[in-house]
Amino acid sequence: MSISFNPAGKSVGLWLLVAAFFAATFCISIAAVLDSTHQDAAHSVANIGEGWSRIETKDFTVYYEEGVDLNAMARRLRKKIFFFGQGPSYDEGAEKNITYRLDSLFSRASEILDMYPQIPKLKIKIFKNEDELYDVYQKLIGNRGWTKAFYVHFYRTIFTSEETINDSVMAHEIAHAIIDHFYKSVPPPKVSEALASYIDMHVAD
Repeated sequence: MSISFNPAGKSVGLWLLVAAFFAATFCISIAAVLDSTHQDAAHSVANIGEGWSRIETKDFTVYYEEGVDLNAMARRLRKKIFFFGQGPSYDEGAEKNITYRLDSLFSRASEILDMYPQIPKLKIKIFKNEDELYDVYQKLIGNRGWTKAFYVHFYRTIFTSEETINDSVMAHEIAHAIIDHFYKSVPPPKVSEALASYIDMHVAD
């Protein structure tokens, strides 16, 4: 799911609509043209997590709330069989596994899309539970909704939770970030969603 503060563009072809319809579960694209109230909320949301613990990777600064179980998160990021070469063993610790996995997902998504934009480090903010994630989503969009993760291009930030994060979801959201930075202007949501969904289908190839 990608949230943009830009108006949606023109509608796209039928094949893109079909692809977007069959996007990864709960990763439906949203174009949010925020009114002043929601913009104020968005600015407050941008500061969430600045005092949390963090992990620095090559491509990301990962902020995680107190109480987040890094071992559980590392396991969820290895839930599917995505092979990226010889990674760290579990004995080397959760942080190394998380770092390796996220950077590998970023590299793989770039390779599949054949898009290599110059992006400052992206942020990932991880809540302890999904209710907190939904609250932030509601502040931005105006309705509670239900989502495993979402990407806000304006802040170069992916929001997710320990309970909802997994490797497939992160590959999808990372793809949104790559796509939105590749083009001079953020593409229409359905286009972005179709391309991000393509990652879901091929990241394990």
